[in-house]
Amino acid sequence: LDNTARAAVKRIRSTSVHVTDELALGVTSETIVVVAVMDNFDPAYNSTAMTIIAGGTSHAADTVETEIDYFRPTRRKITSTFDLTGAGVTAVRVRPTMATSNVVKACFVQDISMHAL
Repeated sequence: LDNTARAAVKRIRSTSVHVTDELALGVTSETIVVVAVMDNFDPAYNSTAMTIIAGGTSHAADTVETEIDYFRPTRRKITSTFDLTGAGVTAVRVRPTMATSNVVKACFVQDISMHAL
């Protein structure tokens, strides 16, 4: 290496929030299901929550189911269902939030999908 070589080192934050672009549903829906696969997830250190933003309003999930991946126990499939009865939407943003008590054990979203029912 010579004197022009540079390196940057950064520490992972203990919290993160991501917001997707607005996704058009193609239909009016009152039920939205978000399925996220979280990798490197350890419930002793990590927590996560999915919210959706529809029409400028943030909605928390009505039900959340968590499944452990049989082949990769550090992965979790988290299914969040949003009941928007009476407030049909045609476009939605997904807003996953994650937190960890140990930055070395941070989890991340491997895959995410959204379904309008």
